Amino acid sequence: MIIDSHQHFWRLETGLYDWIPPADAVLRRNFEVAELAPQLRDAGIGGTILVQAANSEDELAELGRHAAAAGFVRGIVAPLEITRAGVADRIARMAETPLLVGFRPPFTALSDSAGALTDSAGAALGAIDRYGLALDCLAVGPALGLIPALAQSHAGMNLIVDHGGNPDLSAGKVRGEWRESMRQIAGQPNVSCKLSGLLTRLPPGADRTIVAEHVAILRDLFGPSRLLWGSDWPVLTKGDSYGNWLQLCRELLDDLDEAETAAVFGGNAMRVYRLEDAHDRTA
Repeated sequence: MIIDSHQHFWRLETGLYDWIPPADAVLRRNFEVAELAPQLRDAGIGGTILVQAANSEDELAELGRHAAAAGFVRGIVAPLEITRAGVADRIARMAETPLLVGFRPPFTALSDSAGALTDSAGAALGAIDRYGLALDCLAVGPALGLIPALAQSHAGMNLIVDHGGNPDLSAGKVRGEWRESMRQIAGQPNVSCKLSGLLTRLPPGADRTIVAEHVAILRDLFGPSRLLWGSDWPVLTKGDSYGNWLQLCRELLDDLDEAETAAVFGGNAMRVYRLEDAHDRTA
């Protein structure tokens, strides 16, 4: 089964998605199940991981409604308000949500101005680990440096770096700081990395060779056992179509053997998000 490890839905009328600029003619509209479902069928996708797109925990109910309507959502990565009091208790309650497989809090909320983990973040991570859930890490630049320490302090928790660590592709070359950060992150065995979100980091009209170079580096660092393919739909639509991104990734990884290909395009998502456990909670 091919699993898209990273997709979103949103409805603007909920008031939860104020991060989308009013002038963004591509993303400033609703994106719902009926629009994605035929694209998944055409691409042969068997399931998805639905990832939060708002920083309010109020979005979790909205994500649950989308998942119930879709039928293809295999897991939900929920929002988490780290700085709100009682975070561990709220995680305990949310852990009972059908299909919940992890959380993605704002990454900057995990540490203080000196780069140290905050008390509330420590409590949250302990609870996430305790309930066998995963942590998605949407980190950019120096913030990537916190991930190895998080992985070491919670060796039983699966951490997933979103969007290949968000490299800066604007200069058309691989930046040494990003490569070194990802090398240190890949040294932690409980951290995986998503092949997602790269096309939309390219300047308009830029040569896509730089995307191939970054995919090759991530493959060398994490290996096929710790890479997860994801679309980042609908943000992907700012860069290309769903089918074209899937085809490009297949081409860039076409020398993998059958088992390795199956892992990157589905098996790894099943394992790191513990999707069988999520399914059991819905019974």
